[in-house]
Amino acid sequence: MDPRERLRLAREQLAKVQTAWFEPTDWSDLTIYGMHATENAVVAAAEQLGMTVKKTHWDKVDIAASLHTEHDSQTWLTC
Repeated sequence: MDPRERLRLAREQLAKVQTAWFEPTDWSDLTIYGMHATENAVVAAAEQLGMTVKKTHWDKVDIAASLHTEHDSQTWLTC
């Protein structure tokens, strides 16, 4: 999946999070889609920058930290 497709998927998952937030709150969807939306956004940014991302959650945490500390957000927001 290319970074643009992955970012599109993250946006779809974020929309599900935003819907799940309303009363009655669907905590299951809020949690699942929130995690997946965040991971897909991180992976999209990393792939846009040419970074290699493994499929583990903890690798994605490391990638997110790297994006936060080592890359200007404007670099990958143009995706």
